[in-house]
Amino acid sequence: MNHNDKSVLCQCDNCSWRGDVTECKQIHDLLDRVEAGGEFPAGECPKCGALAYLVSKTDISCHHGIPCVIISVSGGVADVIFKPIGVAVSIFDYDTDGAEPVSEDPDGDMCVISNWASQEKVIPNENWLIARQATHDVTCHCTKQWKCPSCGHIIKCSYEQIVQIGTPHCPQCEIEMTMI
Repeated sequence: MNHNDKSVLCQCDNCSWRGDVTECKQIHDLLDRVEAGGEFPAGECPKCGALAYLVSKTDISCHHGIPCVIISVSGGVADVIFKPIGVAVSIFDYDTDGAEPVSEDPDGDMCVISNWASQEKVIPNENWLIARQATHDVTCHCTKQWKCPSCGHIIKCSYEQIVQIGTPHCPQCEIEMTMI
């Protein structure tokens, strides 16, 4: 098979077939064969009838069974500041003026591609100290003290509690407390 630069490749999830998406057959019984939130198949394999999926020429690390996030940017700046283990992330930045290295996306458009493998947990980025601190605070269950402006009663609340209840109210006066 001869693939030109604009072909869209796919690969069978069952056998070794690999080819252009136009060679795939129509998917029969689609709703019985895919899971909600899962990767959407390109078609049925012409060789064995199993589901076939798109394959990126840029190898963006999003493979069967690995959750992935793909971000498309055209104008502005994008970066990954937090990513749990088990999720792959790719950024396709279409502002290519003066950028290196420039690659092609699966459609053949020029872009700069940045990838983070599913094994990486947090992307170090010195510009996002607040986000890193928030991530740390959530994982260590840090608390803050709150004081009633009327009676002086003090309580401690974790960030998780604040997310659930909002600003705490004094159990004695029933008015909003202030963080100290």
